[in-house]
Amino acid sequence: MTRWQSRTGLPPHHLDMFSVAERRLALNVFRISAIAILVLTAAAKLFSVGGDAVLLELPDPVFGLKYRHMMVLMGLAEILVAAMIFWLGNSQRSLVAIQGFSAAVLVYRVSVEMVGPGALCPCLGTLHEKLGLSEGAVEITTLSLLAYLLVGSIYFSLGHRKGAI
Repeated sequence: MTRWQSRTGLPPHHLDMFSVAERRLALNVFRISAIAILVLTAAAKLFSVGGDAVLLELPDPVFGLKYRHMMVLMGLAEILVAAMIFWLGNSQRSLVAIQGFSAAVLVYRVSVEMVGPGALCPCLGTLHEKLGLSEGAVEITTLSLLAYLLVGSIYFSLGHRKGAI
């Protein structure tokens, strides 16, 4: 039992269960998965902008730009963040990049809901139509990926602050 545990009576910290090597491996897996998620969602957006779907010409409810232009901007932003994560490595700065981007997307998603309740986010462009997926399934998937990136980056940031990684 550590001095901190004896003073507080609390159970050991969740990070104490794993060795430093295991925590670094988990961080690296998280980082690589974040890069893959960002690159794949960017590819879906950029692939979709070349289509002729009516959705692409509609204005985004938050910024007023056509969805086609928003998807190009977001796809490029996702590629930029993925490149930053790759080049920054297993550092606190790569986690901050994931947190910042995820938080910005979360604010955007909340804003869309406030401006047009029930409106679905075209996060993967029109790819769901080509793959035969329902908009609801895409919505749940993209929200789950967003939660994974945000919660995962916060979790690993806490490990960095405690010097555990």
